[in-house]
Amino acid sequence: MRRILLPLLLMCPIAALTATGTHALAYEVGDTVVVVDDVTLKVRRNNRVQVTDTVFPGVTVRVRAVNGRWLWVSNGVPGWIKQTDVIPLEKAVDYFTAKIDTFPTEARWRYARAVAWTNKGEWDIAIADYTELIKLKRLPAFYHVRGICYQAKGEHDKAIDDFNEAIRIDPRSARYHNSRSESWYDKANYTRAITDADEAIRLEPNLASAFTNRGRAHEKLGDVGLAVADYKKSLQLDPNFDLAYIHFAWLMATSTEASLRDGELAVKYAEKACKLTNWEDPHALGTLAAAYAEAGKFDEAVKWEAKAQELYSPEMKEKWAFLMDLYKEGKPYRQDPARAS
Repeated sequence: MRRILLPLLLMCPIAALTATGTHALAYEVGDTVVVVDDVTLKVRRNNRVQVTDTVFPGVTVRVRAVNGRWLWVSNGVPGWIKQTDVIPLEKAVDYFTAKIDTFPTEARWRYARAVAWTNKGEWDIAIADYTELIKLKRLPAFYHVRGICYQAKGEHDKAIDDFNEAIRIDPRSARYHNSRSESWYDKANYTRAITDADEAIRLEPNLASAFTNRGRAHEKLGDVGLAVADYKKSLQLDPNFDLAYIHFAWLMATSTEASLRDGELAVKYAEKACKLTNWEDPHALGTLAAAYAEAGKFDEAVKWEAKAQELYSPEMKEKWAFLMDLYKEGKPYRQDPARAS
């Protein structure tokens, strides 16, 4: 498929530290929201509020917990953000277009709109916006997010070219190395994927997604012990990181090594991923199906695989169509490295 852990962060509500007069919006766990200003993510550690990350207009995150007027989100490193600093994804393009009309010379709003197009999956429109922005100013962030669009389109060489330029301009950005790691993974160059993930972790040791990316590459190279350690570390850093649950659960459900399989824990982790993604991610649903198959609950496996296939792209549906017959025959899936993603 795609993408007894102690939380590193004590997730005490920041709201308890501040006055609570702001009306809370009706956001729920699983909602996708877009940041509308330059703001920080915060946590409480040792009875003090600390900043964990800085985000900017256009950044899109999924709500993982709600506490009053605060939302628990992550852009790689998790933290709390005020509800008033975000809007629903479906309103983002109109919101930033209005900002562009009001402030036509401020590139930050055009960039934010391009990011919103990116997160709506409108890759070509977003690429056009980024290209125009690059003509105005060759900022690394513009190259980085355009690279993400190329990566999503499967144009990995163009993505790597953009990530290379972003890294050339700003070699100390962990996220740029982490994104290039994903592209190397997609090109099946797992050694280079690990090298970039290593650098991302060196630059930003709390970047949970970098550990998951490195774990995936280790798994492809057959270093499953290292993969397990990376998945555990990723979840330790961010106990609500859905991709880490998906990849770890998939490994525990489908590994050819019996010592790594744990159907019961795989079901638990896959269910967590499904809840975090609002039961709308086909990879999470497919992982839950595989986990139930490993646990010997084949009726449940068939049920969830059917739901996953309703959401798969045509390519993914063709790739994984055989799983339905396998589960109906009462057989769990054993991972084929050539198929795993």
